[in-house]
Amino acid sequence: SIAALIVLILTLTSNNISTRLLKNKWKKLHRLVYVAGLVVLFHIFQIEKANLVLLGLLVTPAVILEAIRLGRFLASNASS
Repeated sequence: SIAALIVLILTLTSNNISTRLLKNKWKKLHRLVYVAGLVVLFHIFQIEKANLVLLGLLVTPAVILEAIRLGRFLASNASS
């Protein structure tokens, strides 16, 4: 699947050698984790259409963590 391929690429490039070789491109590449997450959520939604409670239980922690991360990012940018 697409998400598995993305995670495989991220796994193979999650080391010091890759960060040195890829430099700024490494961070852009590792932002694909968001794409993989969306693909996984879409897949879960397609499988579990009838079970929205399960989908909510899986999505809610990710949304909360992203909201915290976004809040910290915005706060750090506002102070600089």
